Amino acid sequence: MPSQRPRLHLPALGLELHRERAGVTLEEIADTTKISRTFLRAIEEGNYAALPGGVFTTSYIRQYAEAVGYDAAEILDHCRRSLAPEPEAEPENPNTGLPKWASRLLSLG
Repeated sequence: MPSQRPRLHLPALGLELHRERAGVTLEEIADTTKISRTFLRAIEEGNYAALPGGVFTTSYIRQYAEAVGYDAAEILDHCRRSLAPEPEAEPENPNTGLPKWASRLLSLG
């Protein structure tokens, strides 16, 4: 089974700009939702690994989206893709320089 590594950081969704255009400050969202500014900034930056995880992350994203008028499903999808592990390429067979699957296929005759 190939090992997995964290996916590279995806580009942010432009949430800060959207929030500013909506005329809402982080302080207002923090006061209303009781979510720390650190977590709100992490959502805006797409740094979902900095969030507490599980249902808290989902709840924080939904509350943020509602406060700024953004589609929560889009942010949640971005979060899932950002945090999903990316499979590593299968290592090459040191004897042939081919991927292991190709070496196995050739050995079948």
